[in-house]
Amino acid sequence: MMVIIDGPMISRFIENSESFNNCADDRFRMLDADCDGVISRSDLQRRFDWLLALDYEPQAEEPENGGLNDMIFDKFDADRSNTIDRKEFRSMMTEMMLAIARGIGNTPVNVVVEGDSLLLRVYEHELARIDIVGQRSNDNGNVKPKKKKTKKIFGICACSGIYFAESN
Repeated sequence: MMVIIDGPMISRFIENSESFNNCADDRFRMLDADCDGVISRSDLQRRFDWLLALDYEPQAEEPENGGLNDMIFDKFDADRSNTIDRKEFRSMMTEMMLAIARGIGNTPVNVVVEGDSLLLRVYEHELARIDIVGQRSNDNGNVKPKKKKTKKIFGICACSGIYFAESN
Protein backbone atom coordinates (compact mmCIF):
# COMPACT_ATOMS: atom_id res chain seq x y z
CA MET A 1 0.00 0.00 0.00
CA MET A 2 1.30 3.46 -0.82
CA VAL A 3 0.72 6.31 1.65
CA ILE A 4 1.82 9.93 1.87
CA ILE A 5 3.79 10.78 5.02
CA ASP A 6 5.60 13.90 6.21
CA GLY A 7 7.70 14.74 9.26
CA PRO A 8 4.95 16.53 11.21
CA MET A 9 2.71 13.45 10.90
CA ILE A 10 5.43 11.34 12.52
CA SER A 11 5.95 13.95 15.24
CA ARG A 12 2.22 14.03 16.04
CA PHE A 13 2.20 10.23 16.31
CA ILE A 14 5.09 10.33 18.79
CA GLU A 15 3.45 13.15 20.77
CA ASN A 16 0.32 11.01 21.20
CA SER A 17 1.96 8.93 23.90
CA GLU A 18 -0.82 6.34 24.11
CA SER A 19 -0.67 5.44 20.40
CA PHE A 20 3.10 5.59 20.23
CA ASN A 21 3.68 3.63 23.45
CA ASN A 22 1.23 0.92 22.33
CA CYS A 23 3.13 0.59 19.07
CA ALA A 24 6.53 0.54 20.82
CA ASP A 25 5.29 -1.97 23.40
CA ASP A 26 4.03 -4.30 20.64
CA ARG A 27 7.48 -4.29 19.06
CA PHE A 28 9.16 -4.73 22.44
CA ARG A 29 7.10 -7.84 23.13
CA MET A 30 7.95 -9.27 19.72
CA LEU A 31 11.67 -8.71 20.29
CA ASP A 32 11.62 -10.05 23.86
CA ALA A 33 11.55 -13.68 22.73
CA ASP A 34 12.01 -15.19 26.20
CA CYS A 35 9.50 -12.79 27.82
CA ASP A 36 11.94 -11.75 30.55
CA GLY A 37 11.08 -8.06 30.22
CA VAL A 38 14.34 -7.03 28.51
CA ILE A 39 15.88 -7.19 25.05
CA SER A 40 19.33 -8.70 24.81
CA ARG A 41 22.01 -7.66 22.34
CA SER A 42 21.44 -10.83 20.30
CA ASP A 43 17.64 -10.23 20.23
CA LEU A 44 18.21 -6.79 18.76
CA GLN A 45 20.82 -7.97 16.27
CA ARG A 46 18.55 -10.74 15.02
CA ARG A 47 15.55 -8.49 14.47
CA PHE A 48 16.88 -4.93 14.07
CA ASP A 49 15.82 -4.57 10.43
CA TRP A 50 12.37 -5.95 11.23
CA LEU A 51 12.03 -3.40 14.04
CA LEU A 52 11.19 -0.65 11.57
CA ALA A 53 9.40 -3.08 9.22
CA LEU A 54 11.55 -1.99 6.33
CA ASP A 55 10.57 -4.96 4.14
CA TYR A 56 14.12 -6.19 4.41
CA GLU A 57 15.22 -9.80 4.20
CA PRO A 58 18.47 -10.30 6.12
CA GLN A 59 21.24 -12.21 4.38
CA ALA A 60 22.87 -15.22 6.01
CA GLU A 61 25.97 -13.30 7.09
CA GLU A 62 26.09 -9.52 7.30
CA PRO A 63 29.11 -8.58 9.41
CA GLU A 64 28.95 -4.92 8.38
CA ASN A 65 25.64 -4.56 10.26
CA GLY A 66 27.06 -5.97 13.48
CA GLY A 67 28.99 -2.80 14.26
CA LEU A 68 25.97 -0.59 13.63
CA ASN A 69 23.74 -2.77 15.80
CA ASP A 70 26.32 -2.74 18.61
CA MET A 71 26.64 1.04 18.40
CA ILE A 72 22.85 1.49 18.55
CA PHE A 73 22.51 -1.04 21.36
CA ASP A 74 25.23 0.70 23.40
CA LYS A 75 23.65 4.11 22.81
CA PHE A 76 20.26 3.03 24.16
CA ASP A 77 21.41 0.76 26.97
CA ALA A 78 21.38 3.79 29.26
CA ASP A 79 21.98 1.89 32.50
CA ARG A 80 24.76 -0.25 30.94
CA SER A 81 23.03 -3.45 32.04
CA ASN A 82 23.76 -5.09 28.66
CA THR A 83 19.99 -5.30 28.12
CA ILE A 84 17.37 -2.82 26.94
CA ASP A 85 14.30 -2.49 29.15
CA ARG A 86 10.91 -1.16 28.05
CA LYS A 87 11.75 2.46 28.99
CA GLU A 88 15.06 2.37 27.12
CA PHE A 89 13.32 0.75 24.14
CA ARG A 90 10.68 3.49 23.98
CA SER A 91 13.48 6.05 24.07
CA MET A 92 15.23 4.23 21.22
CA MET A 93 12.04 4.10 19.16
CA THR A 94 11.39 7.80 19.80
CA GLU A 95 14.89 8.75 18.63
CA MET A 96 14.65 6.60 15.50
CA MET A 97 11.21 7.95 14.57
CA LEU A 98 12.31 11.56 15.19
CA ALA A 99 15.33 10.95 12.95
CA ILE A 100 12.98 9.75 10.21
CA ALA A 101 10.76 12.82 10.76
CA ARG A 102 13.76 15.15 10.52
CA GLY A 103 14.95 13.37 7.38
CA ILE A 104 11.57 13.67 5.68
CA GLY A 105 10.96 17.21 6.94
CA ASN A 106 7.83 19.04 5.84
CA THR A 107 7.88 17.61 2.34
CA PRO A 108 5.24 14.91 1.81
CA VAL A 109 6.73 11.70 0.48
CA ASN A 110 5.12 8.58 -0.96
CA VAL A 111 6.02 5.54 1.10
CA VAL A 112 5.21 1.91 0.38
CA VAL A 113 4.12 0.25 3.63
CA GLU A 114 3.22 -3.35 4.35
CA GLY A 115 2.03 -5.35 7.29
CA ASP A 116 2.39 -3.59 10.59
CA SER A 117 5.13 -1.10 9.75
CA LEU A 118 5.69 1.93 11.93
CA LEU A 119 4.94 4.28 9.07
CA LEU A 120 1.62 2.52 8.44
CA ARG A 121 0.79 3.11 12.11
CA VAL A 122 1.70 6.80 11.64
CA TYR A 123 -0.62 7.01 8.62
CA GLU A 124 -3.50 5.29 10.44
CA HIS A 125 -3.03 7.61 13.41
CA GLU A 126 -3.19 10.62 11.09
CA LEU A 127 -6.39 9.35 9.45
CA ALA A 128 -7.99 8.96 12.87
CA ARG A 129 -6.80 12.42 13.93
CA ILE A 130 -8.22 14.05 10.80
CA ASP A 131 -11.52 12.21 11.29
CA ILE A 132 -11.77 13.53 14.87
CA VAL A 133 -10.85 17.07 13.78
CA GLY A 134 -13.40 16.79 10.97
CA GLN A 135 -16.28 16.22 13.38
CA ARG A 136 -18.33 19.26 14.30
CA SER A 137 -20.12 20.26 17.48
CA ASN A 138 -23.86 20.74 17.72
CA ASP A 139 -25.55 23.41 19.86
CA ASN A 140 -25.21 21.34 23.05
CA GLY A 141 -21.44 21.09 22.62
CA ASN A 142 -21.66 17.40 21.78
CA VAL A 143 -19.62 16.08 18.92
CA LYS A 144 -21.72 15.17 15.91
CA PRO A 145 -20.10 13.24 13.04
CA LYS A 146 -20.04 14.78 9.60
CA LYS A 147 -22.27 13.33 6.91
CA LYS A 148 -20.68 10.36 5.20
CA LYS A 149 -19.17 11.02 1.81
CA THR A 150 -19.54 8.68 -1.12
CA LYS A 151 -15.82 8.61 -1.82
CA LYS A 152 -13.17 6.11 -0.86
CA ILE A 153 -10.16 7.81 0.68
CA PHE A 154 -6.80 6.48 -0.40
CA GLY A 155 -4.50 9.36 0.57
CA ILE A 156 -4.06 12.67 2.34
CA CYS A 157 -2.01 15.67 1.31
CA ALA A 158 0.13 16.20 4.40
CA CYS A 159 0.53 19.93 3.67
CA SER A 160 -3.08 20.89 3.16
CA GLY A 161 -4.92 17.95 4.73
CA ILE A 162 -6.92 17.52 1.50
CA TYR A 163 -8.11 13.97 0.79
CA PHE A 164 -7.21 12.30 -2.47
CA ALA A 165 -10.27 10.22 -3.30
CA GLU A 166 -12.01 8.31 -6.02
CA SER A 167 -15.76 8.26 -6.51
CA ASN A 168 -17.80 5.13 -5.96
